[in-house]
Amino acid sequence: MRTGASTTSPIIETLPINTVIKYDAYYRSGNYVWLRQPRANGQYGYLVGRLNNQAWGTYR
Repeated sequence: MRTGASTTSPIIETLPINTVIKYDAYYRSGNYVWLRQPRANGQYGYLVGRLNNQAWGTYR
């Protein structure tokens, strides 16, 4: 999990394999689809949901 939707953004958390997250938006950038997760502190965390610019799932 990163502070921004970029591979150069600082890492804020490392999630265990098969972690389920809730996200409220996705963003396509280059070959990545980034998922945006609301955080408890009012900030957002971002993680790569899928490569090759394919949408992944739904969001609410």
